[in-house]
Amino acid sequence: MFVPLDETGARIVLSASGREEINYWRSIEDVVTFFGYGKRGWQDREQKLRYLEYTQVESQKEEKLTSVVRFVYDDRDGGLVWVIAKSDLR
Repeated sequence: MFVPLDETGARIVLSASGREEINYWRSIEDVVTFFGYGKRGWQDREQKLRYLEYTQVESQKEEKLTSVVRFVYDDRDGGLVWVIAKSDLR
């Protein structure tokens, strides 16, 4: 998954099926429609920023590999602010 975020929203490029699929997401509702509900919490309560986080765990020969994608959004209007992705997958 590639997630560049700009003034038009998040441009999500998925290629798991071998073909490129592009979606433009501007709000957290767009993310939930695609991925379903993930872990929610506060990113910064003072600034009214919340997050919705998805974690994938993969086991390979006694080694657990994880990837986490966190969508940070404005709690007042649901607009996406930024996307944070971390992974130790190869």
